[in-house]
Amino acid sequence: MPENAPGSARAITDTLLLDPALGDRLAARLVGFPFAQLDPGGVTSPSTLRVLALATLLQSRERLSDPQTVHALQFRPDWQAALQLPPAYPGMDPGVLCEFRQHLRRHADGCLVFQALLNRVAGTGLVSCHPDQPLTAGELLAEVCGVHRLAQVIEAATQLIEALATSHPEWFGTVVLPHWYTRYHPGDARQRASAGSGEQLKLVHTIGADLTYLLGILATSCQPGLAQLPEVATARQVWHENFEPLERPGLPTQAMWRTSACARCKQALTEEPQNDKT
Repeated sequence: MPENAPGSARAITDTLLLDPALGDRLAARLVGFPFAQLDPGGVTSPSTLRVLALATLLQSRERLSDPQTVHALQFRPDWQAALQLPPAYPGMDPGVLCEFRQHLRRHADGCLVFQALLNRVAGTGLVSCHPDQPLTAGELLAEVCGVHRLAQVIEAATQLIEALATSHPEWFGTVVLPHWYTRYHPGDARQRASAGSGEQLKLVHTIGADLTYLLGILATSCQPGLAQLPEVATARQVWHENFEPLERPGLPTQAMWRTSACARCKQALTEEPQNDKT
């Protein structure tokens, strides 16, 4: 496993190797499955839709971000065996996974096919869920999106803090909060994105408050060179995509998590009707 594996993908590889027989079980269960109907418009090939759909199910199973999922497709032999991919699989841009989820949430017909896929693979070990409480397609897509968004926020906060501590150490020492040294330790911080839903909710509020505080200071600072750091621009963009400001007279601005979708996805979801007309 390469040393530069994104986030916690390397640790996950060591502890959550897939059953070697999963690929055979899936191949038998999915004979004749209409993957092409995930995209009735025919823009994406059935083979690509198959990879996207099954990768999304594995992503849900292991609670990975989009970059971690692409890394697993490229470098994890157990994923490649389960999805019947070649060892030299070239991967894809992580944004394609987000676009695939957006597509399913925009088009009711495609989402119904994804639900049929979820039902078809039940019991194979591909999806981790309680048999008495099966996930719906909508719930699974929202869960995957939430894990990825939290990973984005943690990554943006961690990179911003690392950049400020490196480029402006004296200035940063005047604004840093004591808990940041442990909360944003690169390995620990990025692994927290895969936590359970209860822990995720706490992290959302905690990271949002930290970013709001730090970006507020940066907005009024006269320290030379701060505004030019690319990590500052990235953190601002990630904040605005995932949080909304709650402003009350006499109180500091609070970060409110966008619950249904990030701002970019919310806009995309309104661009097309929910039902396909093809």
